[in-house]
Amino acid sequence: MDRENVHLHFNKSTYLSNETIWFKGYIIEKKESKLNFQTTNVFVRLLDSNKTEISNQLFFASNGTIIGQIKISENLPSGDYFVHTYTNYMNNFHEDESTVQKIRIINTQDKITNNTISDNTLTIKLSFEGGKLLYQSDNNIGVSIKNCLGKGQKISNIEVKNSKDIVVNSFSTNQEGFGKFELKNTENDIYRLFISNNGETIIKELPKPIIEGINLHVNNFAIEGKVSIKINSNEITYNKFKGKNYTILIQKNDYAHFVDFNLDKINKELFVEKSSLFDGVNVVRLLDNELNSISERIVYNQPQNYTKLNLVSSTKIKDSIKVKASILGKIGNFSITVLPKNTKSNFNNNTIYNNLAFKNYIDCNDFDYAYYFSNFNKRKAFELDLLLLHTTESKYNWSHILNQAPKPTYTFDMGLTVSGKINQIVTNKENTKLRLFSINGLEEYTAIKEDNSFEFQNIMAIDSSTLYFSLIKKDDKLESLGIYSKIENTNRRFIKNLNIFSPICQEVIYTKNTYDTNYEFPKIEGVLELNDVSVIEVKKIKLERQGEYGNSMAKGYKISDSDAGTFRDVLSFIGSHGYDVVTQGGQVTIRNRVSTSFLGSRTPVVFLDNVQLFDFTFLLNMTLNDIDEIYINKRGYGMGSDGSNGSIRIYTKKITAIKSKPNQIKSKPVVVKNGFQPFIEFEKPKYALYQGDAFENYGTINWIPNIYTDENGEFEFSTPFFGQKELTLNIQGIDNKGQLYNETLTIEVK
Repeated sequence: MDRENVHLHFNKSTYLSNETIWFKGYIIEKKESKLNFQTTNVFVRLLDSNKTEISNQLFFASNGTIIGQIKISENLPSGDYFVHTYTNYMNNFHEDESTVQKIRIINTQDKITNNTISDNTLTIKLSFEGGKLLYQSDNNIGVSIKNCLGKGQKISNIEVKNSKDIVVNSFSTNQEGFGKFELKNTENDIYRLFISNNGETIIKELPKPIIEGINLHVNNFAIEGKVSIKINSNEITYNKFKGKNYTILIQKNDYAHFVDFNLDKINKELFVEKSSLFDGVNVVRLLDNELNSISERIVYNQPQNYTKLNLVSSTKIKDSIKVKASILGKIGNFSITVLPKNTKSNFNNNTIYNNLAFKNYIDCNDFDYAYYFSNFNKRKAFELDLLLLHTTESKYNWSHILNQAPKPTYTFDMGLTVSGKINQIVTNKENTKLRLFSINGLEEYTAIKEDNSFEFQNIMAIDSSTLYFSLIKKDDKLESLGIYSKIENTNRRFIKNLNIFSPICQEVIYTKNTYDTNYEFPKIEGVLELNDVSVIEVKKIKLERQGEYGNSMAKGYKISDSDAGTFRDVLSFIGSHGYDVVTQGGQVTIRNRVSTSFLGSRTPVVFLDNVQLFDFTFLLNMTLNDIDEIYINKRGYGMGSDGSNGSIRIYTKKITAIKSKPNQIKSKPVVVKNGFQPFIEFEKPKYALYQGDAFENYGTINWIPNIYTDENGEFEFSTPFFGQKELTLNIQGIDNKGQLYNETLTIEVK
């Protein structure tokens, strides 16, 4: 079974409570490491640090990507939150193939201060290369030291002592908190680490060595073009398994290389070509002749044919900046966020590489991508290997690979399913079809089964939109319709427990702002902060769509509760405002009372939410409770020849449930709940000021979610200019060969 993984590129990682989270998702088919064009249904949910679900929305994926947004509630408290992305199909697997990404939300009513870390608690973890601390063998021991925030601690001169208090080795950790040391010919003794931290000495005791076993040591960066594989045992183990056949398995996804050997030495070293490794994360396993995994090691192999993203030029043109870039010889798909240079709103660990090249293969916490992969060299390869040393086992258990093949219990959803049953006798079913349609272009037909049930599959239904059913005979005659229906696939749950890391202490401290004005965060244009509000006059509600096309010359009506009580429905309202409305045989006719030509039609053009209606039966029994505004233009001014008999524009409220009495109309509606989220264009916050620390720290300049290169690998885009001398661009994406890109560039504005 194919597997898929998702990465969301956010426009930033720290948000204010008056903002929107904008994102683009990249979905890859794991084995090919390329965009998965088959995926359509992707769920994105927002969780707090206690895994409580704040929201869960369904997004439509097209050509392996999704573009979407999450509106942040102004009432959310400040803190760390997590965006969890998954598909229903991921529930089939023992392993967690979903993605969890951390963001931070700051309520603008709070004051934020950095934690000075009064808690000196250190978390010290040990790992043993090959999985064991083995008696009478050479052992490599990895050490991870983190503070209460989960941040790595760089500590020098850590001593390793035996039970006689003799120093047998010493080492240091790097800025990520990782280090390692070697114990030569390990004795059956108690070893301890002595760690000096802020004037205190912390002692960490190692477990006692095990008497029997085999360890696997792998080094793929010390010798150019070669991988050293050491099989270390001891005399007890060697005497027991001498002459046995073993296999080294180098594996990634469904690809593998094998090296067979005979255990003819206590300590044996093999060399294989580095070309035996696959690009990215590899699992090296030692297998016995019954395919049992004796020891394993995870290593990383940096791709050699890596195409760099090049910034070609950046040019200031009036109030915008035009940027050109390229990936020569490849075709790419990118998303770009533009922020002030010194922003505090982005994390280095929220990258496409973290999620689609590392965390989808190994169980590890976020790590600083920029630290390891900026100017990647032999030293960085060594430090990355220290991190992988602490991931002693692959995410994919060898026993599960051999013995627990996944079963397709959970469907690979492609759109929504609309099903139900017709609650009436349907004669001549072979010549009768059920039609499903909507005002935004959906039109599907299906046969009616013997038991009067029906099903429409692969439906792209937007959340809160209305779908309609009609029963149509062969001669296109509409039949009366009583129907029960439901929409499936809209609320798929993720069945696995999420592993969300929670630090011991807080990285930042949030307190209620005690000042009348909070200068820490940028202000939105047109927003006034008032101490007291007194209502002195109730003004007429302003029409929201008066300025839209076709409405400026029309008479606008904001539909009130009083209007809803006065008029029976929308057609009654239209009939009371200059038009003749006739309902006959389930058909609706609307005519202007004033003829504009001798033989011409008197039918006006009618729009519902800016979509022209050609079948006025849509309006049957539509109550005014569902309507926000109506614009009537009897003369059709501004509409050209199409509006010679006037125009009527009807705008529904955001969520409309069209009500009707059973068996009175021939088109039955159903409102889509939890459907696909509509595509919304990015809208930059309108700040009152684009200068100063508040904007520099937390402001948003631009978000461009969909950039494609031309056939030469070149692309360009424009971004607004607000007077900053330097801008930060974060560009993430993937090319047609499956290479991932994460580039953070600084543009100097000249």
